[in-house]
Amino acid sequence: MLQTADYARAIISASPKFTSSEDIEKGVEHRLKRQALITHKTNAVELDVMLHVSVLYWTLGGPNVMAGALRHLAEMSKYPNITIRVRPYSAGLTWGLPHGSFILLGSD
Repeated sequence: MLQTADYARAIISASPKFTSSEDIEKGVEHRLKRQALITHKTNAVELDVMLHVSVLYWTLGGPNVMAGALRHLAEMSKYPNITIRVRPYSAGLTWGLPHGSFILLGSD
C-alpha cells in the first residue's frame, strides 16, 4: 500500500508467479490502485503499518529505486490517516517475519 511503482515492479519481478512484463505491469497497476484508497482526498481509509527495520536496508531495484521508496514512505507518513511505525532489531522476532506479512482488518 505504500510502495512506489518502481519498488512494486522490483518486488513483483522477483516473484516466479509473474513471468511476463504484462503480468508485472498489471500487478504494479493493482498495487497503485489500492494505494489510492489511502491517499484519496475524501473517504480515505486509515492505515497503520509496522515495518521491520530490515526493509529499510534492502536494495530492491537498486539505489535509485530504494531512495525513491524511502522518500515516498516519508511523504506518505504526512497523511493524517497513515501511521508508519518501525520495529527495531532489538525488539526480537516479529511474528510475521518468518512467514510473510499479515493484515488485520477491522471497523470502528
